[in-house]
Amino acid sequence: MIQEFLTNNLIQITEDENVEKLLKASATLEKKLSKDKSKIPTFTLIALDPEINVTDQNVQEVQQLIIDNWKTFTSNCKDTPLTYIRAVILETLEKLSSDINVSNLVFLSSRNITKHLNLKGKEKELILQFITELGRRIETNAAESWSISKSFEIKELKIEIAKTTGVSIDNAKLEGHLKAASIHSSWGNEGESQYTANQGNVHWPLFFSQRAAKGISELLNNAFNKQSAQLNEIQSKIQDAVNKIIPLALTESAKLNSSLTMRTELLWWKEACYSKILNDSYRNAQNGLLQFILALDYSSFVPFIYPQSADYFLKETHSGIISVEDKKMKLSEIFKFIDSSKELLKQHISEESFEIERVSLAQFIKGYANGKYSTKQLKDLVGIKDSIELTLSEFTLWLFHDLQVLNYSKSK
Repeated sequence: MIQEFLTNNLIQITEDENVEKLLKASATLEKKLSKDKSKIPTFTLIALDPEINVTDQNVQEVQQLIIDNWKTFTSNCKDTPLTYIRAVILETLEKLSSDINVSNLVFLSSRNITKHLNLKGKEKELILQFITELGRRIETNAAESWSISKSFEIKELKIEIAKTTGVSIDNAKLEGHLKAASIHSSWGNEGESQYTANQGNVHWPLFFSQRAAKGISELLNNAFNKQSAQLNEIQSKIQDAVNKIIPLALTESAKLNSSLTMRTELLWWKEACYSKILNDSYRNAQNGLLQFILALDYSSFVPFIYPQSADYFLKETHSGIISVEDKKMKLSEIFKFIDSSKELLKQHISEESFEIERVSLAQFIKGYANGKYSTKQLKDLVGIKDSIELTLSEFTLWLFHDLQVLNYSKSK
């Protein structure tokens, strides 16, 4: 991203070594954020906003990382240090986004607010391109795990097995064993018997049967062992193939079952119109409370990575609940709804620390309901004005995205 900023003249550096210094600062920040991914949403919001306050503690931290590598940074870039700082953060986020979960953190944190920031020209184009590409990757990943449109199939099981040979006895060896058992040793011809087959000789039949049985069993055992080895090899190949395909089948079956279960749960939730948090119908909740609780409930069972169709499902669910036309209104008007629901909302918001730094809209509303923030701080803390316009469905979706980020950050 640093190179893109340079190519489009958003930052000017004449010496290659200074570019390397910015990249080193980014690498240091990357190590820091990879150890504490809960800070990634905050740095995302900072990187997106060209009007972020330079006194923000995280902005100051990144500036110091740059100075550590580029001692003359402040004198060389005294008029536009913020653009360089944001370029370093964006470079870091781009590298970290090779992880699909980080991609989703950045995507969900940025997708709603970007259109309301004072981004212009090439900078806006680069940032939107970056966010769009993240969205494509996430959609591909989510569609793969949620899809039930493709039929469940296992590729044809193919096993290369050589044909077995039949059991055969070596006639020459069999004849040799019989000769050894029947012919007297003194007569030659491979005879081994010490007895002759004279009438009344009781020793010869006993020797013959023992010696002949030994030879015949040896030949039979050799033949059967050879065929047994062939059959064992076939059995081993079949077992290996089955052992590979069964886990795949079980995994695919589990994915399919999970996807169907999720869809069933979503449809039941939408039709029941029931909030577990409120223990009541959503229709009995007034605007301000409704939107936050709806987003909160939805985020409790939708996975962190999900297809964008789930966003449309939430908007349609919200539209089916409210009784008035879902038209655009100023954020200040929505805050009036929140004012009338503050006490109820506060009961259902988990306790957390409220920082005086860049926060998401959902975090701001949590602090607002608890009396920690005021609407006068909206611009400094969130980066937007209360004059921006959006529908209540869009507001609900924004909150849902922020809550997904918060849920994931807290789980790590």
